[in-house]
This record gives sequence, C-alpha cells and structure tokens, in this order.
Amino acid sequence: MSRRTRGTVVLGLLGALVGCQKQHKDGGPAPNPNPTASASPTASSGPTPSTSPSATPVADVELRPFTLEYRSISRAQTCRGNTRTRIESDGRVFTATNTANCTGGSPWSTPYPAQPARTLSASELDALARTVLGSGFFDLPARYSTPGRASMGGRDEELEITVGQRKHLAVMEQNSSQPAFTTVRQAVVDAAFVP
Repeated sequence: MSRRTRGTVVLGLLGALVGCQKQHKDGGPAPNPNPTASASPTASSGPTPSTSPSATPVADVELRPFTLEYRSISRAQTCRGNTRTRIESDGRVFTATNTANCTGGSPWSTPYPAQPARTLSASELDALARTVLGSGFFDLPARYSTPGRASMGGRDEELEITVGQRKHLAVMEQNSSQPAFTTVRQAVVDAAFVP
C-alpha cells in the first residue's frame, strides 16, 4: 500500500471515529468529566471519538505539551534494524534506523539526525494527540505479552507518550499487540512518513 493510500485510509478512519459519539447509559452524550479543563490548546467540543469503553473523552482535554517516541527493538543478537521515531512538542519528526551493530548493551547504534524528516503543523499535532486520547492508549498496561508466545526472538515495540499532564509508556513484547497500540503506531507512521 502506498504512503498516500495508507494516509487516505487513516484519514478515513479518523473521520469515522470523529463521527462517532460516546453515549451515556441513557443514550445521551456522556457527561464531561472535567468541565474546568484548560482551554489552551484543547480539542474541539464536538463529538468524542472512542474505540474502547474506557478511552479518554477527547472534548475539552488539554493537548499540549505533546511528545511521542516509538521504538521497535529486535530480540535477536544484533541491533541492526532497530528503529525509532520521535515527535517533539514543536512538531519536528525525527527517525533513525540502526545500520551498524551496537556496543555496550545499548539497543541504538544510529543517533537521531540533526535535521527533522518533516515538521507537523499545529493541526496535525493536535489531530495526532486526539488519536492517542481517543484510542484508549492511556489504559494500556505498561507491558503486554500475548499468552503462549515463545520467550525468544521477535521484536518489542514501545510507545512513550505525553499529552497534557498524562504520560505513559506501553511495551508490546515479542510481536504482541493491542488495538489501541496498533492504532497509535499506524498514526505515528502516517504522521512521520506521509506528507
């Protein structure tokens, strides 16, 4: 799938999420859990997307500061191919992939470049923050491993994210996955590589 097609699919999914409104038990909109939330900057007070019953409502939530780092780390004896992507609070996106073996037990041999791969606009950054909040990412366990997976090989994936006052690190061990993690990982790929 091309980057543009993948971006279109993700935008379509985001549009569908935005069209959904979290419902309260009586069928009406869910009450705002924090009516005095700061207004700078915040999500619009429109519908609240949600992909899990306990996902954070996106309306009236502080979106800044927003920082994110995604890491994919091999469990093999080499660190070649380990990748990471960092999105700074000002929208700069940095990516690095190991091309040489590591020393000293570090999983990284290739530093981030001095120049960003691209820079997200404020609206792109806010959309990414809304995706994180609407996905249920902050409800993920700190570590998750699919039961029955072999203890050797595979890759561990990590997402470390700050949105407003919320911070969380989620690690998917040995190619494990959870829907909220997959949603955010794909949004990061699209933000980092689809102009």
